Amino acid sequence: FSACEKSMAPVEPLDSKQLASGPGAAIGSLGKGPVVQSVSGSGSFIVPGPNDRRTFSFTARRYADGSVEGDWERIRRGPGNAKETKSHGKVLCFTIVGNQAWIGGFATSGLFSTPGENEGGWRVVDNGEGKNALPDQMSLEFVGAATGFAEDYCANTPAAPALFTLEAGNIQIRP
Repeated sequence: FSACEKSMAPVEPLDSKQLASGPGAAIGSLGKGPVVQSVSGSGSFIVPGPNDRRTFSFTARRYADGSVEGDWERIRRGPGNAKETKSHGKVLCFTIVGNQAWIGGFATSGLFSTPGENEGGWRVVDNGEGKNALPDQMSLEFVGAATGFAEDYCANTPAAPALFTLEAGNIQIRP
């Protein structure tokens, strides 16, 4: 027999409980529909004054059902720091207006990760791709805010905090 001629036993379809615990469950979109908007990026920028280098990475996805998922990580690499300051968290919301996005979330580890005082938000600008595009931008993050701050930040899209030009990296906004 060749591989094409072998008979195979029928396969039973998986039920929703099996699907939710199977290998595809890691994607996180079961029942949520396709991704309809996303914001992602990674890179670094310098905060003048204290001359701190900030490195970051984040991803935020909105699904067809309106739910939002994502993760973020920030590392502050300032001169004179005894240790690098690293925080990690989850994205709760984001709002896209043109080439800018406001992202809100909460810290799950690192500084400002105490529940009830662990929300924050930041803004990013995607200035396009190619050699003629301006560098993308990112703000510092509001941190240590009370529950509800992230959703308010996304809803109100404030101009603060100020934006910094990325020295390396890329922001992608997919409206």
